[in-house]
Amino acid sequence: MNKLLPNNRETLRRLLREQAPATGIDSHAVSRCGQGFVLIGILGTGEMIFQGWDEQAKAVGGLETAADPVASAIMAYRIRHGFPLNTFLVRKVPHDGKLVEGQIKPGDHVVIVDGVLITGTSVLRAISAVQELGAKVLGVLVVVDREEGGREKLEDLGYTVVALYTASEILAE
Repeated sequence: MNKLLPNNRETLRRLLREQAPATGIDSHAVSRCGQGFVLIGILGTGEMIFQGWDEQAKAVGGLETAADPVASAIMAYRIRHGFPLNTFLVRKVPHDGKLVEGQIKPGDHVVIVDGVLITGTSVLRAISAVQELGAKVLGVLVVVDREEGGREKLEDLGYTVVALYTASEILAE
């Protein structure tokens, strides 16, 4: 885990904890508020650099709609600091015959993002769709790993998974 920017990490952890619904931790409300959006962009970019993905990645994205604000936050932060990056989304149902929308093409290296990792099913759908286009997956970056088996499933398939937080970290006092 990237230990850069500890104040930003603690602030985002606090926001996630405050927004946690009774049903479990969810990053969606936080990723759609200004402060959370900016912090996800900062910390997500930091993790991409720490993993060595930043120089190769042409785009970030994942399954609609949960991945959209995460991908947009990372893209906005990188572009603001002079580093080009595109986004894409994987539709649940094809639109105009296309499952993947956005700026990726065969041979591009991409990072799959999501707000919350639970079982890994959504991430696997996104991976499958971009690989069918001929893109190469560098890894998976999620805001929250709810520690319900998704990370292990993806890692067993050979994917590197980075979570900004685990559920345990968010709920810790």
